[in-house]
Amino acid sequence: GNHQIGLLGNLGIKYLLTIKRDEASIPSSTGKIKYTYKEDKWKEVFSEGPVSVLENTSYHPPYYLKTDGKVNLLEHRDDYWKFLVDTPQKNTLFLNENYTSSWFILIDGHRVKNRMYLGTFKSVTVDSGVHTVEFAYYNRDLYNGALLTLLGVILAILLTKNKLIY
Repeated sequence: GNHQIGLLGNLGIKYLLTIKRDEASIPSSTGKIKYTYKEDKWKEVFSEGPVSVLENTSYHPPYYLKTDGKVNLLEHRDDYWKFLVDTPQKNTLFLNENYTSSWFILIDGHRVKNRMYLGTFKSVTVDSGVHTVEFAYYNRDLYNGALLTLLGVILAILLTKNKLIY
């Protein structure tokens, strides 16, 4: 059956690899792309055999503001995003990366509330003006586990040195 790909265009996805299929849904170079999409939003940019690549012609990065303003990515790692946001009015910064409570958000160095949108992504309200916005991931369970392991090793060493373990 046909699948809608319209939502993918809003998620920071620039290219989509597809397989053309014939009427029996078998991959075929003469088949058709089985996704439903608007041709003004997605354009076929490569085709070889049954493989086709669509380009999102209205691509934007996986971060953006709800209304007028500018957002510039300053730094990005797997566990960290840093932006410079310039907005003439109160605004919302959206980051299309999965929400978990282990993500912390700082605006100008002050911790603020992390909000979920679309049931899975992160967003934060930003006051008017120029602000630095940071998203930082801190896995409490990992750090707590490492601390308990370290304490266990220290305790084992102390007990062994004091000959409490035979």
